[in-house]
Amino acid sequence: MNTITALQLQVWAVSAALLIPFQSNAGPMGYGEGRERNEFTNFFEGFLYGPRIDPLWDDRTDTPDLERLDRRIQVVQSFLGPAGADLLDLREGLALGMGRQEYELNAFFALREISSFYMEFDSPAQFYHGYTGRDQMKVALRWLDSNTVIGLYYFAPPNRQGADHYAMLEGVNPRTGQLYFDEYDGPSRTAEVFLKKQLSNDTVSWQGTRRGSDGRSERFSIWRHLRHGY
Repeated sequence: MNTITALQLQVWAVSAALLIPFQSNAGPMGYGEGRERNEFTNFFEGFLYGPRIDPLWDDRTDTPDLERLDRRIQVVQSFLGPAGADLLDLREGLALGMGRQEYELNAFFALREISSFYMEFDSPAQFYHGYTGRDQMKVALRWLDSNTVIGLYYFAPPNRQGADHYAMLEGVNPRTGQLYFDEYDGPSRTAEVFLKKQLSNDTVSWQGTRRGSDGRSERFSIWRHLRHGY
C-alpha cells in the first residue's frame, strides 16, 4: 500500500465519505465480497479509528498518543498475520507526523485493500457481537488450525464514546463445541475464558464465563448469524 499524500486528501475525502455508508449497507456479492468484507472493514475501522479512540488523539494539536495508537496497529498486524503487512505504512506515517485526517484515510483504504483478498484465506476471521458482564463488545476469532484459535475484542458501547479497552485472546478448541482462551492486555495475562457452542436457527453463539486474574467472574457471550455454514 502506498501512503496517501496530503494532495490526494482533497480528492478522496468526499469519496471516502460516500463509500463508508455504501459499504456498510451492501448486500451479499460473493465470497470475499459483500457482507464478509463489510464485517472485516467495519470491525477494524472501529478498532483503528473513529469515536472510540478519541482519547488517543489530541484534536487541539492534531497529534496522537503515538505509543498507544502504534500498539493498536501492531495488535491488528499480529492478528491478521502476513496480510497485516499492508498496515506498516500507517506506523511509518504516524512516526513522521501524519495528522488525523490523513491517518484515517490511509487506514480506511488499507483495510479495503486487505479485505479484498483476506476473506479468501484458509483461516479468515469470524466476527461476533456480544457482552462481557454488562459491556457490549465486538469480537473477531481466527481458527489457525483445528485446535488453535486466536481472538481480538474491544468494547463497543452504542451510546458512549471513548471506550478504549481491548484484549487479545489465545486459545484452543479442545473438543467440538468448546473453547478455552487466555486473555492478554499487552504482555499481561488478565483472564481465562471458557465457552460452549450453541446453535439456534441461523445463529451460532458461544456462551460461558470470563474469570479475571483478580478472581472475579462474569458472563461472556458472543454470537453471529450464519451465511456460509459453520
